Formats: sequence, structure tokens, C-alpha cells
Amino acid sequence: MQRVMMFIDGNWLYKCMPGLGRSIGRPWLKVDYERLPGVLLEELEKQAHSELHLVRKHIFLSYPTNYDPVDEPDAKTDTFVYSMKEKYYDVTELPIDYRGRRLKARDRDPEDDFIPREKGNDVGLASAMLYYAAINSYDVAMAVIGDLDFKPALLFARLLGKRVAIASIRANCSQEYAMTGTHEGIKDFETIWLDDVVGRIQY
Repeated sequence: MQRVMMFIDGNWLYKCMPGLGRSIGRPWLKVDYERLPGVLLEELEKQAHSELHLVRKHIFLSYPTNYDPVDEPDAKTDTFVYSMKEKYYDVTELPIDYRGRRLKARDRDPEDDFIPREKGNDVGLASAMLYYAAINSYDVAMAVIGDLDFKPALLFARLLGKRVAIASIRANCSQEYAMTGTHEGIKDFETIWLDDVVGRIQY
């Protein structure tokens, strides 16, 4: 039985869901993260024509810390991370230190040239995907992504002998991921569209 490992860009998915919801008349749309892995695995099995086994699911999340108390604390972050761990996700937390500054650049001193550190989701997800491929922990990588920044990781995972599947959202997906076939050498299955399974993954 082929082993599947799931890698989710949590920030990308969180930001894209309201847009997906509006496109289908459900602006309140939220993901049911407990159902999501099973639904994606079922869709992948249809293309693989075989039974697959999900061995692990990773989600990568970045969030601001140490910011000006004038900005309301994002209490939901801790709650969300805890809920993901309760659902047996391996959570990679990537905090962004604002060093006491306001969250929005327009609220800071115009002479303050502070630039928040990049969120790191791309590097974190890519590193995990290649590490687990190198130690042969999975046969198929399921990447829930949309940004083209992940392309090198997908290419190298395939060079390591792994198959790659992509799940994405049509309005927020790089053209290379949306193409059919193995163009660009980045995937082994047709892209699974969350748009098409939204009724099964909504919370």
C-alpha cells in the first residue's frame, strides 16, 4: 500500500477560503480540518486506482508575536494551533517577531524601516517534504498549496523517486500547478481542486 504524507500551507489556505466561499455564495466558509485529509485522500485514490494510506499530515502556520499591545491580540492563533494538534496534525509554528511595533506598516513611524521576517512557510514546508522523502517516510507527497515558490521542492521530491500530488484552489493557484499532465515535471496526478469538494470539506 502506497504511503501518503500531507503538507499544508496553512496561511495560504486560511487566506484563500473566504474568496472561495464568496465565489460559491458562502462568504462564511471555513475548512473542517478533521475531514479535509480524508476527502483529499479519497480524491487521490480515484486517480491512483489503488488504496492509499495517510501516514502523517503536516500544517505550517506563521503568526505575529511581540507586537504593540494597541493591536488586539490574536487569541485565535493559540486556539487554532491547539485544535490542529488535537486533530493529530504535526504543526510547525513560525512566529514573526514585530519587536514591539504595530502590525500594519501604515501605523508605524514613516522613518521606521523595519521589515518583518518572511513568514517561512515556504522554507519550512519544502524542507519537511524533502527531509521525509530522503529518509523514505512516504511514497506520495500531497501538497495543499498555491504559490509557485514550492516548485523546486516538488521537482526534487520527484527526483528522489516520490510521486507528487497537488490540491489547490482555482483562483489562487499558480498556472504551472493547474496544467494537465506532467508539464514542468512537478506532479504525477491531475490537480485536486478544493472548489470541487467544498461541500465535503466545509466546517
